[in-house]
Amino acid sequence: MLIRVCGVGSVLGGVLFVAWGYIDRPNISENLRIATHVLAFAVPTLFLVGVVGILALCGGRVGVLGWAGMVLALYGSGLPVVADIVHVEPLLYGYFAERGWPPSLTEWLAVMDSGLILVGIAAVGTGPLRVLGALTFAIGVFGWGYDLTDSAGVALEAAPRLVHVGFGLLFSLGWVMLGPGLWAERARSRPI
Repeated sequence: MLIRVCGVGSVLGGVLFVAWGYIDRPNISENLRIATHVLAFAVPTLFLVGVVGILALCGGRVGVLGWAGMVLALYGSGLPVVADIVHVEPLLYGYFAERGWPPSLTEWLAVMDSGLILVGIAAVGTGPLRVLGALTFAIGVFGWGYDLTDSAGVALEAAPRLVHVGFGLLFSLGWVMLGPGLWAERARSRPI
């Protein structure tokens, strides 16, 4: 049952990520501004649910690298959820900002994507989790591409808007595909 819920959360997170990106613009109505605040909480929460599904399936089979990635992915996806609930900026933002780190390296999406890349690398190395590992790795890479090509970011500001949107769509599609991937992996690993 947990994997089904995690799969549905992953699919919904991917779909709502696109909706969030579509409606989050300057000069929007108050109703849409409220919707973006709801999505800013809901999307990371649904990604967190998807990451829990990856953890449930990969947990003991991905080694130290995979566990380090799990910690980063859980922290990154849980960070905006907790920060929104308690209404504080995460402490790490200030710590790294004081040391001159670019904001794109300390925000939740970058941390989560780094974790997904590590989990993907570790899972690809195991026989049964290759497909799930490749998908997790791809989601992390597309998320980094999305983050680095953001016009508000510092790394690749000159990237055309279309490249940014393309990475966002691929990132979202990865989450949508993760849902059935979790279900299929669970069915494959279930004892007969």
